Amino acid sequence: MPGYKGHLAGGFVTFIALLFVMKQYHNPSMISMLEWLSCTLAGSLFPDIDVKSKGQKWLYWLLFALFLCLFVRQCYCLLSLLGIIALVPMLVNHRGLFHKPWFMIALPASIALAVYCSAPRYFPLVARNALFFCGGALSHLWLDLGLRRMLRLRW
Repeated sequence: MPGYKGHLAGGFVTFIALLFVMKQYHNPSMISMLEWLSCTLAGSLFPDIDVKSKGQKWLYWLLFALFLCLFVRQCYCLLSLLGIIALVPMLVNHRGLFHKPWFMIALPASIALAVYCSAPRYFPLVARNALFFCGGALSHLWLDLGLRRMLRLRW
């Protein structure tokens, strides 16, 4: 089980692999590639967000900033939803919900679907970001399995 540096390294390798595939279909700008790298690295750390860590601290600072922005813009429904979502990491066990592959795929996919329904013109952007986030999250889960179990899954 690697630490956060190992998960970041795994996320970076995943980013390179996904970028290689994406370049077959798109000619991404440097900004897009940096965005995708950020999504992949965030995904590679996300499954451990339910553990008291620097990543969790950064998440809650980000959520706090989002709370303030939503409050100032008087988006109280979104503020309430974000508050409920912010509680989830505190309510689950480590290696529980956030370490399930189906959840790591369903979460970004449902966000992309919500964007498709509410703001379709942003869907391609969000879908690509979700793909890279999923790649990073799945790399985290794969690395957590350990070398022996990874090789066993291959056969």
